[in-house]
Amino acid sequence: MVISDDVLAVAGNIVHQLHRLHALLGQHEQAIRTEESLEEIKDRLERASEGLYEVRQTMRRDLGISELPIQRPNDYGAT
Repeated sequence: MVISDDVLAVAGNIVHQLHRLHALLGQHEQAIRTEESLEEIKDRLERASEGLYEVRQTMRRDLGISELPIQRPNDYGAT
């Protein structure tokens, strides 16, 4: 199976986001002052979750097994 450039681009963005989150949380853990508050880091993590959904949906679209939108609908998966 060949992975499309669209999937690789979206997945690459997620890896970058998660690496940045890891670095920021490490700084907070060591009590090093950061440019972002924990609330901003939490927002970044939520956006990363959206990105994972986008990767999944892009792959499913490429395989022709889903007509769901690439972007997660509001309240999708809300508890």
